[in-house]
This record gives sequence, structure tokens and C-alpha cells, in this order.
Amino acid sequence: MGTVRRTGLIKSITSLLNFRLDKLISNLFVPMWDIFGNKEAFICEDKRVTYKEYMEKVFRIANGLHDLGVTKEDTVEVIAYNTIEHAELWFGAWFAGCTLVSMSWHEKGETFLSMVARREPKVLIFEDEFIDRINPIKDKLRSVEHYIVIGEKVPEGMISFEDFLANSSSEQPKYDFRLGISVNTSGTTGTPKGVRQYEAADNLLFNIGSLPPGAKSIKDILKYAIYLSAYGYYFGGGVKMKALGVVPLFTGTGIYSSLVLFLPYGTPCVFMREFDPEEVLKLIEKEKITFTILVPTMSYRILMLPDEVKRKYDLSSMRSVTSVSAPFYPEIKRGINELFIKQGCGGPVVHEFYAPVEAMNPITVLQPKDYLEKPKRIESVGKSGRMGDTRIVDEEGKICPPNKEGYVYVRTIGSLYISKLYDPRTTEERPQT
Repeated sequence: MGTVRRTGLIKSITSLLNFRLDKLISNLFVPMWDIFGNKEAFICEDKRVTYKEYMEKVFRIANGLHDLGVTKEDTVEVIAYNTIEHAELWFGAWFAGCTLVSMSWHEKGETFLSMVARREPKVLIFEDEFIDRINPIKDKLRSVEHYIVIGEKVPEGMISFEDFLANSSSEQPKYDFRLGISVNTSGTTGTPKGVRQYEAADNLLFNIGSLPPGAKSIKDILKYAIYLSAYGYYFGGGVKMKALGVVPLFTGTGIYSSLVLFLPYGTPCVFMREFDPEEVLKLIEKEKITFTILVPTMSYRILMLPDEVKRKYDLSSMRSVTSVSAPFYPEIKRGINELFIKQGCGGPVVHEFYAPVEAMNPITVLQPKDYLEKPKRIESVGKSGRMGDTRIVDEEGKICPPNKEGYVYVRTIGSLYISKLYDPRTTEERPQT
């Protein structure tokens, strides 16, 4: 009822004829956040934010961006660690109807300049720790009209993030909502490339009458939309969830694992500004974490902690330690399972999925029940067909038999709808195949 009231669509025959799915999507979040109210949404270090507080900040950011002249054609870029402010900026930009890009804070020099400038941001928002990287390249960032600084050190000519919020309205924005996700690749050679995932979201939500190549009917689209929403089911659904956001928010994995996946469902998320192996175990015990995503290197570093450190923590709350982004060797999977079982879990916790960022969701999924049934399955990346379609074909396009190498072809919402992406081998764009 809150959704209907806010959306104001179901008032007449005319409103039904002019139904706007984008209005409905944005207003689905707001009543839920109203209901969650004083429930914790995000936790980072000693800061804890409720859904009510989060919603107000999101609205202030959206209205503030519009006050700065940001439109749906513009891009906002963020350089920040895993923080609550970072999470607020994602939905704030989406409620403003624009695209938000999070930039890797690992990059420096010409690569840093190239990545920041390539998206032509109108607004650049960054933590004060990165002032020394921004100041020397300001003259080369011709698209940037406004600089907003998170922190206490704010150079002349730039805007304090706190002032930006204080001077903006906390009323719900009336602008067109856009799920403006655009992330950088990480497993490619050379400079990370941008993938405009908002193209898929725009088409799926607002142009569903226009079928993409490979889709024969609306039924096909619904199939892949269901795949897109199946994260919670495969990676720890069915229990009271609480996520630990370890993977940086400038990656697709970081966004989906801690923000897009859980925020709409009322699942609180605990952020780590930067990865620390013992801190992961400490936070699992302290906050009763049930879900996290770790890249294999992180899992390895946890296993390399001294035994006396690993045995200090109660890990019984954990239900899913999910791996992605790189090969996850079976001995590390078994080691993680052994550690968590010894420290209180009732069974194995290791999950894994395999996907390119362009796909927008996993194309294979490995669950504990798979390798409990057949132990050798732990050496795989899981089963296809759970969240997307996969085919392995030879150079002639024929499906390969088992144990023969070939090209991996996938079909998901991302591959259906994203019309262009950057070829990892070049700096030029090419049509998606």
C-alpha cells in the first residue's frame, strides 16, 4: 500500500495506460526502508546507520546532485574505501537518475588519470586521503564541474560532503529513478575497462516491449530476470542474513555482495574499509555475520594466520563464504571449510560462482550440497543453469563433449542487453556477441 500511495499510479484508467515501471522500482525501496525504520542498515568501524537515517541521506544526496545541475545524462564518480558514505552515494545517484562509477583507489599516475577522465564525470567525490592524487590532475579533468570531499581536509574551491548534505533537501526526490550501475573489469589485461550495466537495467525495466537478440518472448526475459534475483536463494537464503562487505565497492562483486543484493531485503551489512584477515574473523564473531564474499587470495591469507589466532574466534554464525573472481584451489576450499567447522559451524560454508562482470550475475553456482553428494565436485566452479545459461563450443560452434576445451558462451540479462563493452585486448569498443 505504501508503494501504491507513493507511486500514485493506480488512480485511474489513464494512470494504468501510462504505467511507469521506473517509478514503481524506486518506490519499492522507500516503503520497505520505512518499515525497516530503526533497524540497522550499515555498520562500519564505530559508526552504525539505520534504514531511516540511510534513506534520508540517500534523498539528500539525490537532491544535492540535482542542485549542482546533474541530470540523467551525467556521470558521478567516487573514489572511496568501503564506507557507509560510499553506500549512501550509490543509491543517492540512482535516485537522482544518473550513473555512478566507483574508481579503484589502487591506481596511480597516468592509469589513475586515464580511468578518472575516461568516464567524463560531472561531479567527482572522494575521500580527503586522495587529495594529493586529485590536485595535480585537476587541470586535465575537463568534464568535472564540482569536487566534493569526504573528510575534514577540504581544499579551497571544493565542497565539503557534510555541507553538501546539510544544504540539500531530505524530501523524497521526484526525479526518474535509474539503476545506474557502471563498473570496471578486474580480470583483464591493461587498464580496467568500463562495463555499462545500466544499459541492461534500463532495457529490462523500462523497454521490456523491445526484445533483445536471443529472446523470443517476454517469457524468456522473465526467466533471466528471475536468474538475476536468485542470489539470496543460492548464497545463504532462508536464514536471518547479515553480510560482511570485504571486497572493494569499486568492483561488481563488491557492489552486488553488499549493496544491491541485500539492501532491498532489510539485511544489514558490515563494511571493512580495507581487508585484514584477522579482522574478518573478529567481525564474524562480533557481528554474527552469516554471509560474505572473499576472493581466493583473501581466503588464503586467512588460512595462513597462526593457529592460535584462528582458534580465538567463534565462527558459528556463518552460513556462506562465497568465492569469485579468480581460481579457487580445492585445498583452500577444504581448508576454509575445516576452519569454520572447527570454530562452530554445523557444516561446510564454501560456495563459489563463476562469471564475467558483463554477465551481471553468476553463470555457474557451487553449493555445499553439491560436493557433499559427490566430493570431487569441490574441484569445480559449480553447476550451470542455476542463474544463467552456459555453453562450451569449439571453433566451428559445435557443443564440446566432456573434457574437451572450448570457448565459454553465456546468456544472462547482461549478455542479452548490454549492447557494447570494452574489448579487454584493446581500448576500442566492439559490439557484444
